[in-house]
Amino acid sequence: MKPLLLTGLILFGVSSTTLHAGITFGPVKGKQGEIVRMVSHSEAPGGTIRMQSKGVDTTGVMLMTRDRDLTWSFQDPGLDGSRRGIARISKITTSTSIRINGQEEKSVDKSLLSGTTLKVTKPPGGNWNFELHGEGILPLSRVRNELEELRVYLKREWFPTREVNVGDTWNFNPAWVQQVIERDLTQTKTTGTMKLRQINDGIFGKTAVIDVWIQSAGKKTRADGGESSADIDLRGQLKVNLKTMLDEQLDLSGTVISTTKGKGEARTVNLPIRLKVTKSFVKERE
Repeated sequence: MKPLLLTGLILFGVSSTTLHAGITFGPVKGKQGEIVRMVSHSEAPGGTIRMQSKGVDTTGVMLMTRDRDLTWSFQDPGLDGSRRGIARISKITTSTSIRINGQEEKSVDKSLLSGTTLKVTKPPGGNWNFELHGEGILPLSRVRNELEELRVYLKREWFPTREVNVGDTWNFNPAWVQQVIERDLTQTKTTGTMKLRQINDGIFGKTAVIDVWIQSAGKKTRADGGESSADIDLRGQLKVNLKTMLDEQLDLSGTVISTTKGKGEARTVNLPIRLKVTKSFVKERE
């Protein structure tokens, strides 16, 4: 390559994506003593809510935020081949504010799992199980949703096992994203698509930049004869460090519209959603 052309590429930051061969995603590669910290923040700023009851329409404003802060560390497999690990949960909180007819109602839901440590195990061919590490007993009914969210996260398989090249697309199951945004949407059939946009070179190695689309338009008839439906449209990007295989950043934005109808009443919630998830390696606590 001519020196002048090479200098131009460096100065203007032209991507060298076309020079990269195909890549194959694999398990996360951490160093001894490192654990993974995951921080997620989802918010719905300026959401609207409309209720219809006995011919009367009522409108309001709904704000919602959800925050998760936890770390994962995995141990050597058990004698029977079981996967084992420790999850330390710093925070799981949901804040909601609804204003209707000039009256505002606020609530903050702090999960009982906040500040706890869980032993995580998965027997061969089985499901992920959680056990409170140390003293104390948690009422399962009050932490069931949070535990299911953790279980779905551990089960997620977002990347194909085959080699992929820039421009390739594949489908994935976005169940964990659904649960982070709104638990009630988990019964909706939702599709996710990813596309390898480019591979960037950096001082810490190569990073895969992946476009993400999550869409859904589902309707369900309940046992009482009512109906519920949800429409999801989220788009954004995911960045994966190809040296460590850690998905370091996920940014999504879009809308979630949910509607429930039954017995002369209807409720529609329209939420503009922003979701950001970051992951990093941190040193294990002493």
